Amino acid sequence: MINPYENLYIYYLNGIPKPDPAVEKSPDFLGTWVEEEMAFLFFSSPQEERVRNLVMRQTGLELVDTYEMTGEEWHGDRIEPYQVEQLRISPPWLAPERGNGEERIDISMDPGVVFGTGRHPTTEECLVLVQRILKKETITSVLDIGTGTGLLSLGAAALGCRRVLACDFNYLAVRTCQNNVRLNCFQDRVLVFQARGEQ
Repeated sequence: MINPYENLYIYYLNGIPKPDPAVEKSPDFLGTWVEEEMAFLFFSSPQEERVRNLVMRQTGLELVDTYEMTGEEWHGDRIEPYQVEQLRISPPWLAPERGNGEERIDISMDPGVVFGTGRHPTTEECLVLVQRILKKETITSVLDIGTGTGLLSLGAAALGCRRVLACDFNYLAVRTCQNNVRLNCFQDRVLVFQARGEQ
């Protein structure tokens, strides 16, 4: 597998596009980030004509701007394997090295185009706390509100939690988290759903 986020082509729209097979079936389509009354379409190759056609087909859409950047620029961090205490987090295209007598738990995490690579201090500190708590006591249920990529849910499941509920209001985050749950074969213990955290 290669890094699908090497280069990102982002199209900023006023309005929210309806699902469109001409866009979503493109092998270079990475997802739509919706924020109130605007949306960002992400592709791994230039798609000006495809996006212009979408704007012409659907009323209420306006192409505001386009951006080109690397996935690392988008995330504000390098997309590479890293370790937080016992947990080793790696993108699926960079399989972790095995052996060396290390005691660790490997997690495969595809960052997609949602919030970060997991290296933000708030996320890392939560992972540290989850590990420390689970070393002292058995926790059977976890609720991850605003899950994003699902890294905290993946960590809890990898460390033995049998029932993890992961929710996010953003549909692209939900899809990204679901993909990461499948990558780690945690479908039997992590349920991902779309919901507002305050509800």
